[in-house]
Amino acid sequence: RAVFLYGALLATLIPAVQNLLALLNRAFIGAARISYERALIGGPQSWPDNLIAIILTLLMAAYFWRILRAEWPALTDTENFKDIRRIYRYLWMLYGLLMVIFGTQQILQFILQIPTDLIGTSGRETFVNATALLVVGTPIWFFAWRFIQDALPDPDESGSVLRLIILYLLALGGTITVLTAGGNILYDLLSRLFGENISNTDLLQNISGPLSLVIPFGVLWGYY
Repeated sequence: RAVFLYGALLATLIPAVQNLLALLNRAFIGAARISYERALIGGPQSWPDNLIAIILTLLMAAYFWRILRAEWPALTDTENFKDIRRIYRYLWMLYGLLMVIFGTQQILQFILQIPTDLIGTSGRETFVNATALLVVGTPIWFFAWRFIQDALPDPDESGSVLRLIILYLLALGGTITVLTAGGNILYDLLSRLFGENISNTDLLQNISGPLSLVIPFGVLWGYY
């Protein structure tokens, strides 16, 4: 029952978030005077499509949320519900964190590449799409992580195996990505140092991708 109720919340709220992301993505793309086809999410859709989907999914989510709120006080054994709720919160946290990391990486790569056609339309959709991801993903990660942290006074939460697994996986993922991308940057810098004929612009172009990974994943590694 816990799996079903929390699964129903995920199955209704995530589509609502995706449609909100599509709505904002197209709004930002339109404001930048770029073709809607270049939107990362929801390019061929329209604002009525997204609004209808958001309203319907939120109504269904509200129904299941009311059932869950009424369920908790009546439980004689809360262990199963606590376990599933913990997974539910961590899934939201990872969902928001993924958007934040990808959005940050795309913005950094766009800035580091210093596109010569900045005045035109080519390439600008990368920055706009990434901004939409950050606008939606940052509050999701922030509030999901705050709920997780606020629950730590409960011994079941602070001592949960799932928490340790997530923390170590995030730290390990950040470590591996930073070391791998850092190795690529070091290779390009040493190649230039030892005589490879490459211009500063080409060098920056080569290291822009790895460097855009090192910064967000370095922060991820350090924080977790």
